[in-house]
Amino acid sequence: MVEEISSSKKMRKLRLIEILVSRSINPMDMADILRRDGVISDKDFSNVSVSQNKAEDIFRLLENAKKSNVIDLLDYEWQVLPSQKLCLTIVTPSGIREFRHEES
Repeated sequence: MVEEISSSKKMRKLRLIEILVSRSINPMDMADILRRDGVISDKDFSNVSVSQNKAEDIFRLLENAKKSNVIDLLDYEWQVLPSQKLCLTIVTPSGIREFRHEES
């Protein structure tokens, strides 16, 4: 059951990033910001640029950066009512980045 919950959470986090990159921010712009902040390497950035599934790669890179303590805080927020609001917050030693999307 714990694995099911973990898998479900992972899928929701991935879906949040998929919505952000499909509706609000270009995935390469997001990857470039992460590269400039030192969250991902130049090689990771290049891999994202040729990837067929950029959202999944960005998700994987963020989760790996969190596990290796490159990111101090990685928060996924998905509010549904009264309107849909998505926010991905990334805190690193160099600062705070927020990626947002809102629908009425």
